[in-house]
Amino acid sequence: MKIGGINVRIVRKGVKHLRLSVCPPSGEVVITAPLAMDEDAVRLAAVQRLTWIHARRREFDDQERQSLRTYESGETHYFLGRRYRLKVVHIRSGEPHGIERKGKFFVMNVYAETTPGNREELLHAWYRHQLRDMVTPLLDKWCKRLELTVPVFTIRKMKTKWGSCAPDAHRIQLNMDLIKKPPLCIEYVVLHELIHFFEANHTPRFKALLAAHMPMWEHLKDVLNQAPLGEEVWEEMTE
Repeated sequence: MKIGGINVRIVRKGVKHLRLSVCPPSGEVVITAPLAMDEDAVRLAAVQRLTWIHARRREFDDQERQSLRTYESGETHYFLGRRYRLKVVHIRSGEPHGIERKGKFFVMNVYAETTPGNREELLHAWYRHQLRDMVTPLLDKWCKRLELTVPVFTIRKMKTKWGSCAPDAHRIQLNMDLIKKPPLCIEYVVLHELIHFFEANHTPRFKALLAAHMPMWEHLKDVLNQAPLGEEVWEEMTE
């Protein structure tokens, strides 16, 4: 579907409400619509959000982007909102491989024959471990305040969301790339997903609950979405 000169991809799913996303890095517009919603209703929803769509696409054009990762010495990688220079160190057979953070450097200790793909897996495993260690106490903190049982949480690469919540399964899922963002942004996403146990959609009540516990949430959301984008990092940018 084409709206205002912009190609819009329509995805039909068994959802109750329409969701519109502008996805980096290219600014692709994706509408996830209920199966029963007719095309005219979908088109009207897109037209009504056209100003917002153009604004989001302009933001992506202005954002800094990371270059394509090859996991060689000299690359810039991010951790908790800060830049680190990668330093690849070749180790001898039998020595332990891994990632160390030293000053402004990520030191990657690997064997000379380690492929770029395996280096990527090593860094991603380290990122997951760091994010789990950070999120675990945040969940304890906010579940106590909200009087919730601590949910099960999983971490994985996600293309269109920073997190998701499944209240019926008492589970939340977080995007691995959150570990690249500032700590308060990570805490905002954790609280955001926990609030979904009380309100499924982003209603005025949802936003009021979020503001009651984290008054600066809108600022943190902006910081989260304005941070540098990676070639493979797709961030949900819905209102």
